[in-house]
Amino acid sequence: MRNAVRLHTLTHLTCLRRNRIFHAFLMLVIVGLALTIVPGLAFDDDSNRFQTLRRLAQMLHGTISWVTSGIGLFLLWEHRRTRSLKMVATTAAPFGAWVASLFATATLVGIAMHATSGVLIFCLSWVWGVTYQYGFIYLALDHAAQSLISLGVVTMLGVVLHPVIAVVLVALVNESTVLILRQGLDMLSPSLVLRVTKALAAGLYYILPVQDPFGERTEALVRTMRAAESDWRYLAGTAAYALLVLAFAHVSTLVMLRRRPGT
Repeated sequence: MRNAVRLHTLTHLTCLRRNRIFHAFLMLVIVGLALTIVPGLAFDDDSNRFQTLRRLAQMLHGTISWVTSGIGLFLLWEHRRTRSLKMVATTAAPFGAWVASLFATATLVGIAMHATSGVLIFCLSWVWGVTYQYGFIYLALDHAAQSLISLGVVTMLGVVLHPVIAVVLVALVNESTVLILRQGLDMLSPSLVLRVTKALAAGLYYILPVQDPFGERTEALVRTMRAAESDWRYLAGTAAYALLVLAFAHVSTLVMLRRRPGT
Protein backbone atom coordinates (compact mmCIF):
# COMPACT_ATOMS: atom_id res chain seq x y z
CA MET A 1 0.00 0.00 0.00
CA ARG A 2 2.74 2.45 0.97
CA ASN A 3 4.76 1.71 -2.18
CA ALA A 4 1.64 2.10 -4.31
CA VAL A 5 0.92 5.51 -2.78
CA ARG A 6 4.52 6.57 -3.37
CA LEU A 7 4.49 5.47 -7.02
CA HIS A 8 1.13 7.13 -7.73
CA THR A 9 2.33 10.32 -6.02
CA LEU A 10 5.48 10.43 -8.16
CA THR A 11 3.29 9.95 -11.24
CA HIS A 12 1.02 12.82 -10.19
CA LEU A 13 4.01 15.07 -9.55
CA THR A 14 5.31 14.28 -13.03
CA CYS A 15 1.87 15.08 -14.45
CA LEU A 16 1.87 18.47 -12.73
CA ARG A 17 5.40 19.18 -13.93
CA ARG A 18 4.49 18.51 -17.56
CA ASN A 19 0.90 19.76 -17.69
CA ARG A 20 0.58 23.05 -19.56
CA ILE A 21 -2.86 23.82 -18.17
CA PHE A 22 -1.50 23.65 -14.63
CA HIS A 23 1.48 25.82 -15.63
CA ALA A 24 -0.86 28.41 -17.17
CA PHE A 25 -2.95 28.46 -14.00
CA LEU A 26 0.16 29.00 -11.84
CA MET A 27 1.34 31.81 -14.12
CA LEU A 28 -2.07 33.47 -13.85
CA VAL A 29 -1.88 33.27 -10.05
CA ILE A 30 1.69 34.64 -10.00
CA VAL A 31 0.79 37.54 -12.30
CA GLY A 32 -2.25 38.35 -10.18
CA LEU A 33 -0.16 38.35 -7.00
CA ALA A 34 2.50 40.50 -8.63
CA LEU A 35 -0.05 43.08 -9.78
CA THR A 36 -1.44 43.20 -6.25
CA ILE A 37 1.79 43.15 -4.25
CA VAL A 38 4.37 45.11 -6.26
CA PRO A 39 2.54 48.48 -6.30
CA GLY A 40 2.11 48.28 -2.53
CA LEU A 41 5.78 47.52 -1.98
CA ALA A 42 6.81 50.39 -4.22
CA PHE A 43 4.85 53.02 -2.30
CA ASP A 44 5.36 51.75 1.26
CA ASP A 45 7.92 53.54 3.41
CA ASP A 46 10.19 52.27 6.18
CA SER A 47 7.72 53.20 8.94
CA ASN A 48 5.21 50.47 8.13
CA ARG A 49 7.43 47.69 6.78
CA PHE A 50 6.19 45.28 9.45
CA GLN A 51 2.55 45.74 8.45
CA THR A 52 3.53 45.31 4.80
CA LEU A 53 5.36 42.10 5.66
CA ARG A 54 2.36 40.83 7.61
CA ARG A 55 -0.06 41.56 4.77
CA LEU A 56 2.32 39.99 2.27
CA ALA A 57 2.60 36.81 4.35
CA GLN A 58 -1.18 36.55 4.71
CA MET A 59 -1.71 37.09 0.99
CA LEU A 60 0.93 34.58 -0.10
CA HIS A 61 -0.08 31.82 2.31
CA GLY A 62 -3.78 32.40 1.66
CA THR A 63 -3.30 32.11 -2.10
CA ILE A 64 -1.15 29.01 -1.72
CA SER A 65 -3.85 27.42 0.42
CA TRP A 66 -6.36 27.79 -2.42
CA VAL A 67 -3.86 26.45 -4.98
CA THR A 68 -3.15 23.47 -2.72
CA SER A 69 -6.82 22.68 -2.29
CA GLY A 70 -7.30 22.78 -6.07
CA ILE A 71 -4.51 20.35 -6.97
CA GLY A 72 -6.42 17.24 -5.91
CA LEU A 73 -9.45 18.49 -7.83
CA PHE A 74 -7.29 19.21 -10.89
CA LEU A 75 -5.72 15.73 -10.88
CA LEU A 76 -9.14 14.12 -10.54
CA TRP A 77 -10.47 16.24 -13.41
CA GLU A 78 -7.42 15.41 -15.56
CA HIS A 79 -7.98 11.67 -15.17
CA ARG A 80 -11.64 12.09 -16.03
CA ARG A 81 -10.80 14.24 -19.04
CA THR A 82 -8.43 11.60 -20.41
CA ARG A 83 -10.86 8.82 -19.42
CA SER A 84 -8.14 6.95 -17.52
CA LEU A 85 -9.95 6.76 -14.19
CA LYS A 86 -11.75 3.51 -15.02
CA MET A 87 -8.46 1.93 -16.02
CA VAL A 88 -6.89 2.95 -12.71
CA ALA A 89 -9.87 1.60 -10.77
CA THR A 90 -9.67 -1.82 -12.44
CA THR A 91 -5.93 -2.46 -12.03
CA ALA A 92 -4.50 -4.89 -9.49
CA ALA A 93 -3.03 -2.03 -7.42
CA PRO A 94 -5.19 -0.86 -4.48
CA PHE A 95 -7.53 1.87 -5.68
CA GLY A 96 -7.41 3.43 -2.23
CA ALA A 97 -3.69 4.06 -2.75
CA TRP A 98 -4.45 6.05 -5.89
CA VAL A 99 -7.06 8.15 -4.07
CA ALA A 100 -4.64 8.71 -1.18
CA SER A 101 -1.99 9.84 -3.66
CA LEU A 102 -4.27 12.68 -4.82
CA PHE A 103 -4.19 14.14 -1.32
CA ALA A 104 -0.51 13.27 -0.80
CA THR A 105 0.53 15.06 -4.00
CA ALA A 106 -1.39 18.22 -3.16
CA THR A 107 -0.05 18.16 0.39
CA LEU A 108 3.58 17.85 -0.73
CA VAL A 109 3.26 20.63 -3.31
CA GLY A 110 1.43 22.86 -0.83
CA ILE A 111 4.01 22.36 1.91
CA ALA A 112 6.81 23.16 -0.55
CA MET A 113 5.09 26.39 -1.62
CA HIS A 114 4.33 27.43 1.97
CA ALA A 115 7.96 26.76 2.92
CA THR A 116 9.20 28.82 -0.04
CA SER A 117 6.95 31.72 0.94
CA GLY A 118 8.11 31.43 4.55
CA VAL A 119 11.75 31.71 3.44
CA LEU A 120 10.86 34.71 1.28
CA ILE A 121 9.21 36.46 4.24
CA PHE A 122 12.23 35.76 6.43
CA CYS A 123 14.61 37.15 3.77
CA LEU A 124 12.49 40.29 3.34
CA SER A 125 12.44 40.84 7.10
CA TRP A 126 16.22 40.62 7.16
CA VAL A 127 16.66 42.95 4.14
CA TRP A 128 14.21 45.50 5.56
CA GLY A 129 15.57 45.28 9.09
CA VAL A 130 12.21 44.15 10.49
CA THR A 131 12.31 42.01 13.63
CA TYR A 132 11.24 38.51 12.63
CA GLN A 133 8.45 37.11 14.81
CA TYR A 134 7.59 33.45 15.30
CA GLY A 135 4.06 34.37 14.31
CA PHE A 136 5.15 34.24 10.67
CA ILE A 137 6.04 30.56 11.13
CA TYR A 138 2.70 30.00 12.85
CA LEU A 139 0.90 31.70 9.96
CA ALA A 140 2.56 29.41 7.41
CA LEU A 141 1.78 26.24 9.38
CA ASP A 142 -1.78 27.34 10.13
CA HIS A 143 -2.53 28.05 6.48
CA ALA A 144 -0.97 24.73 5.52
CA ALA A 145 -3.37 22.97 7.88
CA GLN A 146 -6.31 25.01 6.58
CA SER A 147 -5.39 24.11 3.01
CA LEU A 148 -5.73 20.41 3.90
CA ILE A 149 -9.29 21.07 5.07
CA SER A 150 -10.16 22.78 1.78
CA LEU A 151 -8.31 20.07 -0.17
CA GLY A 152 -10.41 17.34 1.37
CA VAL A 153 -13.72 19.12 0.87
CA VAL A 154 -13.06 20.34 -2.69
CA THR A 155 -11.74 16.98 -3.91
CA MET A 156 -14.64 15.11 -2.34
CA LEU A 157 -17.17 17.45 -3.99
CA GLY A 158 -15.32 17.13 -7.30
CA VAL A 159 -16.42 13.51 -7.54
CA VAL A 160 -20.09 14.46 -7.91
CA LEU A 161 -19.91 18.06 -9.16
CA HIS A 162 -18.21 19.95 -11.96
CA PRO A 163 -14.84 21.35 -10.72
CA VAL A 164 -15.96 24.96 -11.15
CA ILE A 165 -19.19 24.35 -9.24
CA ALA A 166 -17.26 22.57 -6.47
CA VAL A 167 -14.87 25.52 -6.03
CA VAL A 168 -17.68 28.10 -6.08
CA LEU A 169 -19.71 26.06 -3.59
CA VAL A 170 -16.80 25.82 -1.14
CA ALA A 171 -16.06 29.54 -1.54
CA LEU A 172 -19.65 30.67 -0.97
CA VAL A 173 -21.15 28.07 1.37
CA ASN A 174 -19.16 28.11 4.61
CA GLU A 175 -19.74 28.65 8.30
CA SER A 176 -19.55 32.46 7.92
CA THR A 177 -22.19 32.72 5.18
CA VAL A 178 -24.49 30.26 6.94
CA LEU A 179 -24.12 32.22 10.18
CA ILE A 180 -25.09 35.43 8.36
CA LEU A 181 -28.08 33.59 6.89
CA ARG A 182 -29.16 32.42 10.35
CA GLN A 183 -28.88 35.94 11.73
CA GLY A 184 -30.97 37.26 8.84
CA LEU A 185 -33.64 34.61 9.43
CA ASP A 186 -33.87 35.64 13.09
CA MET A 187 -35.04 39.08 11.95
CA LEU A 188 -38.05 37.71 10.02
CA SER A 189 -41.53 37.08 11.34
CA PRO A 190 -41.95 33.55 12.76
CA SER A 191 -43.76 30.98 10.64
CA LEU A 192 -43.70 27.26 9.95
CA VAL A 193 -41.61 27.67 6.80
CA LEU A 194 -39.21 29.94 8.66
CA ARG A 195 -38.80 27.47 11.52
CA VAL A 196 -38.02 24.67 9.07
CA THR A 197 -35.57 26.89 7.19
CA LYS A 198 -33.84 27.89 10.43
CA ALA A 199 -33.57 24.25 11.48
CA LEU A 200 -32.00 23.36 8.14
CA ALA A 201 -29.60 26.31 8.36
CA ALA A 202 -28.62 25.31 11.89
CA GLY A 203 -27.97 21.73 10.82
CA LEU A 204 -25.92 22.92 7.86
CA TYR A 205 -23.91 25.23 10.12
CA TYR A 206 -22.88 22.40 12.43
CA ILE A 207 -22.01 19.84 9.75
CA LEU A 208 -20.01 22.15 7.48
CA PRO A 209 -16.22 21.80 7.87
CA VAL A 210 -14.69 24.79 9.65
CA GLN A 211 -11.90 26.43 7.66
CA ASP A 212 -10.24 28.13 10.63
CA PRO A 213 -11.37 26.40 13.85
CA PHE A 214 -9.53 28.75 16.23
CA GLY A 215 -9.51 31.95 14.18
CA GLU A 216 -11.28 34.02 16.84
CA ARG A 217 -8.76 32.97 19.50
CA THR A 218 -5.69 33.83 17.43
CA GLU A 219 -6.71 37.28 16.21
CA ALA A 220 -4.11 38.94 18.46
CA LEU A 221 -1.39 36.77 16.96
CA VAL A 222 -2.38 37.73 13.41
CA ARG A 223 -2.22 41.42 14.34
CA THR A 224 1.12 41.33 16.16
CA MET A 225 2.75 38.14 14.84
CA ARG A 226 3.72 37.34 18.43
CA ALA A 227 2.97 33.68 19.13
CA ALA A 228 2.18 32.69 22.72
CA GLU A 229 2.42 29.16 24.10
CA SER A 230 -1.36 28.69 23.91
CA ASP A 231 -1.33 29.61 20.22
CA TRP A 232 0.78 26.56 19.40
CA ARG A 233 -1.81 24.38 21.10
CA TYR A 234 -4.45 25.92 18.84
CA LEU A 235 -2.22 25.10 15.87
CA ALA A 236 -2.00 21.47 17.01
CA GLY A 237 -5.79 21.39 17.29
CA THR A 238 -6.19 22.81 13.78
CA ALA A 239 -3.75 20.24 12.39
CA ALA A 240 -5.61 17.36 14.11
CA TYR A 241 -8.93 18.65 12.77
CA ALA A 242 -7.44 18.94 9.26
CA LEU A 243 -6.23 15.34 9.36
CA LEU A 244 -9.69 14.22 10.50
CA VAL A 245 -11.36 16.05 7.60
CA LEU A 246 -8.77 14.66 5.19
CA ALA A 247 -9.35 11.10 6.41
CA PHE A 248 -13.12 11.48 6.02
CA ALA A 249 -12.66 12.98 2.55
CA HIS A 250 -10.39 10.11 1.52
CA VAL A 251 -12.92 7.47 2.56
CA SER A 252 -15.84 9.36 1.00
CA THR A 253 -13.96 9.99 -2.26
CA LEU A 254 -12.95 6.33 -2.46
CA VAL A 255 -16.51 5.10 -1.91
CA MET A 256 -18.04 7.50 -4.44
CA LEU A 257 -15.41 6.78 -7.10
CA ARG A 258 -15.87 3.02 -6.72
CA ARG A 259 -19.55 3.49 -7.50
CA ARG A 260 -18.89 5.58 -10.59
CA PRO A 261 -15.33 4.90 -11.82
CA GLY A 262 -16.13 5.53 -15.46
CA THR A 263 -17.54 9.05 -15.02
